[in-house]
Amino acid sequence: MPPEPISLGVRDAAHRLGISPVTIRRLIRRGELPAFRVGARVLIAHADLRAYAATRPAVRPTVSPPAPAGKGEISE
Repeated sequence: MPPEPISLGVRDAAHRLGISPVTIRRLIRRGELPAFRVGARVLIAHADLRAYAATRPAVRPTVSPPAPAGKGEISE
């Protein structure tokens, strides 16, 4: 298993948190998630991402569970 990266790009950080890259950029702009630039790339330290994730409320599943049989069906 490869070691964890020291820092992540915006897209990778978003994927790990289950949110969009736009939301990651918004968090950085607001100062809620520390980030730094290396050339044109915006990077987030893995430790900062873990610290931010620990403060987040539990994330809802992205896929809804199937409806119970007989519910949600259109009857004629």
